[in-house]
Amino acid sequence: MPFHFIHVVIEGMGGWVNFCKGEEKDFEFKRLRFIESYKTIRKRGDVADYPRRLMGISNQQNAMNGFKLAQPRLVGDPDRAIAVLSNGSDGSSLRVITLSEQGAQMIKDKAAGIFKLAM
Repeated sequence: MPFHFIHVVIEGMGGWVNFCKGEEKDFEFKRLRFIESYKTIRKRGDVADYPRRLMGISNQQNAMNGFKLAQPRLVGDPDRAIAVLSNGSDGSSLRVITLSEQGAQMIKDKAAGIFKLAM
């Protein structure tokens, strides 16, 4: 079982804090969404980038304020958990870049062309 897929799914659902938020009535929906997302990622195959740890609210606050993070807690098989921790990345797999003016114009032009075709 590829345990790092769990990290990929939870990050895709908004991260550990968001995953744990909500009313009891929301958890059945989250459970089903988790299962479907996990199946999809497993079919797709290995992922190159995933978070090495799932951060709770305390560590998120500490990271934002430059404080030391708590040591991670390993869940389940220690060898597999250490492999996930060792091979994951410190950042999110979501990459945000600033688009150049030229790139932005290309997107606008393409969108305008698509819009014209749809009319």
